[in-house]
Amino acid sequence: MSNIWKIKTLNAESDGIEEEICIYNSELCHYPIAHKIVNKVLEYCNTSKNTFVNDLLYTIKDLEIFPTNLGLKRPSECYLKQKLLFPGQPVLSSMIKHYKNYEILSQLGIKIRQDVNTILEKGPSVLKWNSYQVFSYFLEIKDELDSKEINILSNSKFLRSIETKVDKKTNQVLNDFIYAYSCPNLLYFPSTEIFEMGYPILDTTEWNNNFLANHKEKDFLKILGMKFDITCMELLQLSEGIPLLVENKSKKYFDILPIENGRSKRNKILWYLISEIKCKPKSKFNYIECIHNNEINFFAAVYSEPFLMQDSNSSKKILEFKYNYILSSPHNCYCNPECMVLGFSLLDTKWRKERSILCVKMDPSENEIIEKLRNFTYLNAEHAQKVFTYLNSVRDIFMRDSMDILKKINFVPLFNDDESSNYILISPEKIFQDQETEKKSYTQYKIDYPFLSYLNK
Repeated sequence: MSNIWKIKTLNAESDGIEEEICIYNSELCHYPIAHKIVNKVLEYCNTSKNTFVNDLLYTIKDLEIFPTNLGLKRPSECYLKQKLLFPGQPVLSSMIKHYKNYEILSQLGIKIRQDVNTILEKGPSVLKWNSYQVFSYFLEIKDELDSKEINILSNSKFLRSIETKVDKKTNQVLNDFIYAYSCPNLLYFPSTEIFEMGYPILDTTEWNNNFLANHKEKDFLKILGMKFDITCMELLQLSEGIPLLVENKSKKYFDILPIENGRSKRNKILWYLISEIKCKPKSKFNYIECIHNNEINFFAAVYSEPFLMQDSNSSKKILEFKYNYILSSPHNCYCNPECMVLGFSLLDTKWRKERSILCVKMDPSENEIIEKLRNFTYLNAEHAQKVFTYLNSVRDIFMRDSMDILKKINFVPLFNDDESSNYILISPEKIFQDQETEKKSYTQYKIDYPFLSYLNK
C-alpha cells in the first residue's frame, strides 16, 4: 500500500484543498500521524452531516491506518481495550477518542466487543475455562447483547457446576459429587437445600467472595435462565415421580420408624418444601392452592388389608393385617394409626409433626367414615371390635345430621354364636327399635360397641 494518502483537511480553517499526509510504515512505535488522521476523521464524522461522511468512512474502512498494540490495522481487525477478553488481539490505541465514537467505530467494523460464539469456542483453550472470567465479561457487555445472543448463552455450557450423585436404584443422595460445565438455564443458584436434593448448582469456587451479595451478577444469572428456587408445583411433581423405596417392611414398627431412608431424594425434597411453606408468603409459594387443584401423590404412606390366618394351636382363625406402602396425596392419608382399621392410609411417621403445615388431617372426616361403613366387610368379631373401638374414639367428629344418617345404615354386624365370619348387617336404628333384639343382644352391644350407645343419645 502507498505510504501517501490524500484526504481533505478536516480542521475548521481548511478551505477543502486536498493535502497529502504521510503514513509512516508500521515499524514505528507510536504512529503519531496515524493517530492524528483517525482522530480527525472521527471528529469530522461526529460533527458533519453531509454526504462526504459516508464516502470517507467507505474509503478508510479497508486501510491499515488504525494504530494498535500490534501495529497499524484495518478497522475490522481492531478491538476496544475495555471490551477485550482474550489476550493477543489488536487493541485500538487508547489515544484514539473512542469513548465518544462507538457508533462510528462500529460502522467501520471495529469490534466494540468480542463475538459471543468466538468466546464460547475459544474459552476452553485460551482461558482454560475460567468460568467466572467468562461470565464477568458477558456481565460487562450485557447491555449490548441482543435476544439471540442471550439465548445462545442460556443454552451454552460455560458455567462450572456441581451436583451430588443420586443412586438410580435406591433414589438415595450419595456423598459423591459430579463436576461439569453446564448451561445457565439448567442450573440452580447456590443453595445447600437444593444441592442436597441432588440438583446441579453453580460452582462458585472461582468466584469472588462477595458474589452472593452482588445483585448485578444475580440479576444477569436470572436473565440467563438460572433458577433461584423451585416452585411448589415442581417440588410436588418431582416427589411424585420418585419410585417408593420402602426402608422398613416390618408390620410391627411401621408406626415408629419412617417408611423411607433418610437419604431418600424424596425426603430431601419434602424438607425443602416444608421450609419454603414456612418462610414464604402464600402468594409466592401457593402450596394450598397446588394440592387443592391437583391430585398429586407425593407422600409415602401405608394402608392395611385384614386377613384371617389359621392358628397353629387351635382350629380358630386369627385376625392379621397385611401392610401395603404407597404414595398418597394430603387428601387421602391421615395421621392417626387407628384409622387404618377402616382401610384409610396412614402418613409416614416422619412427616406427622408437620401435618398442619402439610394440610394432612389427623382423622378422616365424618362423611369419609360414613362412606367407608356403607360397604364395609368384617372378617370376624375381633375385626368388628377394632372398628367400633376406633369409631368410639372419634365419635366427637360426628354432628347430629351425620349421626342420624349412621343410624339408618346397615353397618353393625350380628355374628353367629361362634363369632365366625358368618354374620348379617343391621342398622343401629333396627337395634334400638327391635325389642326382641334389645332383650337378646343389645346389652352385649353396649359392652362391645359403646359407639352405638353414643348414637342412641
